[in-house]
Amino acid sequence: MTKDYFNPTGTNEREPLDREILFTDCKNTLYPEKYCEGVWGLRSLDNGIYSSLKFHTERGGDPDVWIDWIKHHPEVMSREDENYAIYR
Repeated sequence: MTKDYFNPTGTNEREPLDREILFTDCKNTLYPEKYCEGVWGLRSLDNGIYSSLKFHTERGGDPDVWIDWIKHHPEVMSREDENYAIYR
């Protein structure tokens, strides 16, 4: 059941990395049959949390959800191109 919620298409068969994080404090995708819910991030070895639009979408995340999440979180710093974020 949990696998189906976060990966409704069932296309991603890999095991998640220990450092991957799925933020759920975001809007829901408008296309749950196509995208997983949440925003994907990665905890680095220096204990920072990083995310990028590419990283998020490669794991089945909705690009619109990632962009909205970045805009609504003042604790997130983004580069000028808005395709990379550092979570403080």
